Amino acid sequence: MRSTLAALVALVALSSMAPTAIHAQSNAEARVHFEEGNRLYARARRLRGARRTEALEGALAAYMRTLGEVRSRNALFNTLIVLEELDRPTEAWAYLMEYLAIRGLGEDERREGEAKRSALAERVAVIAVASEPPGAQVFVDRLDLAPRGSTPLELALEPGEHRLYVRLPHHATAELAVTAVRGERREVRAPLEAEPVRVTFEVMAPPGTPLVLDGEPATAGSIELAPGLHVARLEPAGGTPVERRFEVRPGEPMRVRLEASAGAARTALAQLRVTATVEVAVAVDGAPVGSGREVETSLSPGSHVVEVTPPEGPGLRRMVVVREGETTALHAQVDPPTRRLGALPHIALGLTAAGAITTLALGIRTRRLEDTNRAACVAPCPELGDEVDDAALATDIVLGATAALAVTTLILYLVDRPRGDASLDVRAAIDRRGGALQLGGRF
Repeated sequence: MRSTLAALVALVALSSMAPTAIHAQSNAEARVHFEEGNRLYARARRLRGARRTEALEGALAAYMRTLGEVRSRNALFNTLIVLEELDRPTEAWAYLMEYLAIRGLGEDERREGEAKRSALAERVAVIAVASEPPGAQVFVDRLDLAPRGSTPLELALEPGEHRLYVRLPHHATAELAVTAVRGERREVRAPLEAEPVRVTFEVMAPPGTPLVLDGEPATAGSIELAPGLHVARLEPAGGTPVERRFEVRPGEPMRVRLEASAGAARTALAQLRVTATVEVAVAVDGAPVGSGREVETSLSPGSHVVEVTPPEGPGLRRMVVVREGETTALHAQVDPPTRRLGALPHIALGLTAAGAITTLALGIRTRRLEDTNRAACVAPCPELGDEVDDAALATDIVLGATAALAVTTLILYLVDRPRGDASLDVRAAIDRRGGALQLGGRF
């Protein structure tokens, strides 16, 4: 009875909470389904037996329709409560995990969710699935069913033997056998092997010039290589080798061009050194040659296109000419993404701090004047009373201005993102029951 009352209180509390932006309760259609679910759940609390089960299943269906419109934290929490009361803890666990993954949960909401997690963990068999690399989809027992989520993932399974399939694009599917035990949490890890990638070698060299790939003889044309760093070399007879380092990425076919002139026997390699102010990725003629703040590679003399790509912001593309036996240096000055508001948010923060200090000082002065008034006069002194009133008014004015500055400062910091990193989405919905306007975006 105690747990039942707690569930009812949690449901009523959630249904009365003010909705957050662009969640289910800001959508007219979703609101109708949500309120219908609450009505059926409240009715189920007054019933017993088959009629109670029927009302709970109706509430569950209404909440599911709500979630079909938008994934609201309120609807997620209420759904897991109803599933618990229908004695379907394994399904309730999935909704609980989605609820706990919501960013911006309040402290009380997260504490209540964690309490639910502890209680449910005793009723289900939990399998924690991780993969390397992460982000793989997890299928349980059959690949033709919908995936249960992406790694890292905690699944609640029926007790017994299961097979997990972990699938990531351009990687071989991993298959794991697990034994799920009620009340226990077990961890499994799936190392995913990247599938080979087709790489085409274009060799411009005199006939018979040997091509060596990762230390082994190779031939021009297409070949499948494992993702990772590789080295290709042309070894002209009696000449200096032409070497190209490149990185193969999963699912990204590429072309590698190597060129040695007929006079390669007399031609020395040229060196290119790229330096940057941050960690960058460097590619020459479309082929990756390395990453870091300083990258050096050997090239055939002549013109080459160098691309420098930083982690954020626009990259740098330059045509450089390298000469045999010489080292050509290229420096990439990578500036951080510019902010739209510059120093304005910091200035507002300083003014807010100054206002707070001034408010504190004025409050202390007002309190001292009040103490002086009480100590100096048997009856209130008009002169001191006026001075106290003036000091209190000044304190209130400065306090109001400081509060406005604080709100302005917060808004400035929220909108002060790199230029171009903003979007706005406006949607309207109108039906016979009313209308709703959804406004969302990134600023």
